[in-house]
Amino acid sequence: MVMKLLPKPRGKVTRKPISGKKSDQRNKFHNNETYPDLHYGKALVYNDFSKKIIQENPGIIKAVNFLSKNVSERRFVDPKNKFEILRVTNFIKSTQVDKPPRGALTNNSFVIKINEGKKELRFFLKEQRGLSIRELILLKSAEKVIQKSGFSIIQPHLAFEKFDPNPELSGSNILAHSYILYDFTNKLTVKDARKLNKLSLKELLDIDQRLVDLQDELHDTHSIPIENLTISNCFIDLSKKPYGLYLFDPIFDAWGNITQSKKEYAVLKKKFVNQ
Repeated sequence: MVMKLLPKPRGKVTRKPISGKKSDQRNKFHNNETYPDLHYGKALVYNDFSKKIIQENPGIIKAVNFLSKNVSERRFVDPKNKFEILRVTNFIKSTQVDKPPRGALTNNSFVIKINEGKKELRFFLKEQRGLSIRELILLKSAEKVIQKSGFSIIQPHLAFEKFDPNPELSGSNILAHSYILYDFTNKLTVKDARKLNKLSLKELLDIDQRLVDLQDELHDTHSIPIENLTISNCFIDLSKKPYGLYLFDPIFDAWGNITQSKKEYAVLKKKFVNQ
């Protein structure tokens, strides 16, 4: 069912031009936090590119909220056809025994299509129970090391978190909403490529060992507390030789020294994002 429910925004929408090269717009990130106290608040990390997209398509946020709350709806089309949002049904955690879960922390996921004249931009938006800002910070902070190891990353553009107080838990932080916006790719993961016999066992084991070595280097040499660098979280471009490999969905490492890991993450965030 195609939904066209959002009203036309009233008045003029302020659209300040975003200056700088496209590469700068994608790689310069900003931080905006509102934490009145320790028990609730919200935080946003974004680049100039995502800011421009939202400014030019102000109905996107309402549309995402609509689809998030109405899980039976599969699609939203902007009344002016400037954008379209599709629910990604095969990414959601499966409840069937014979189908293992993909994205165990994912609540909802969407593909966002933006019409820019003759060109269409596509993004992947994930709503999750995890900490999206940490995911973005860790991935971008590790990007140069990742590239030196022969991998690339799926570019993140925006991460948002909102905490609400919960009286039943004596004021403990509850993550009410958490989103992260990536570039969209329809490539296979390394794991799926092997299942389809598009990779040999030797190639699979080689990639897996490279991921283990990369994670060790990030931990030991660069103090970047990152986990989940696995063949399930690595896309592969089979049209290239050697294969193009793209990482996404990292996890903040808090299994070892939790206090130290949090300190390391705080240092990364301060260096990476404009304060």
